[in-house]
Amino acid sequence: MIRVMIKGFFALVFSICLSGCVSVLPEAAAPAPRYTISSVTPQSVPSSPVTWSLVVSDPTASQLFNTVKVPVMAAPNRFEFLAGSEWVDRVPVLFQRALVRTFENSGAITNVGDFTVLPVSDYVLRTDIRAFHADLAGETPTATIEIFARLIADDGKILTAQRFVARETARLDTPESLMPAFDRALNQVLGQITEWTFETVPAAREPGA
Repeated sequence: MIRVMIKGFFALVFSICLSGCVSVLPEAAAPAPRYTISSVTPQSVPSSPVTWSLVVSDPTASQLFNTVKVPVMAAPNRFEFLAGSEWVDRVPVLFQRALVRTFENSGAITNVGDFTVLPVSDYVLRTDIRAFHADLAGETPTATIEIFARLIADDGKILTAQRFVARETARLDTPESLMPAFDRALNQVLGQITEWTFETVPAAREPGA
């Protein structure tokens, strides 16, 4: 009888200790939402498919933008990262994929891709991501994107270069409000770069150009 009581006592103590251990363990934090960026269908494209090929090279970017984190300029020249959200991949990777798909969506070019798809091409589009952040230093939260693009011929000659900038305001400084603003700004830039490329290449291919 005493043994039974002792066993029961230890069983009760063990149960209390176990329940206590479980209760003090911190609950795992919910993973941060991960966002992507979408390609678009440009409005102004050649009426018939082009005969030239295009490589969209890996974009360059500073370490601030070469990440899955979302930079936020909380004050002039002071950056933090937006809490509670991330990109699904590094920004240069997402931007390159979206740019290639935008060219594909145009229906005007089939020979387009990165260097793994097209080791040799007629033209190379090089881009530098100069801004890809949320600007909270002003009165209104704003998604800011700045891309500098160079179009290069197969002989290495730079045909032309241009800077593309888009800013889209958000109602709040939350991920749910800022991330759609990023997408709207990027849609502008993707369309502008694609249409600019289609306008530039024919002029460069004319005799004497």
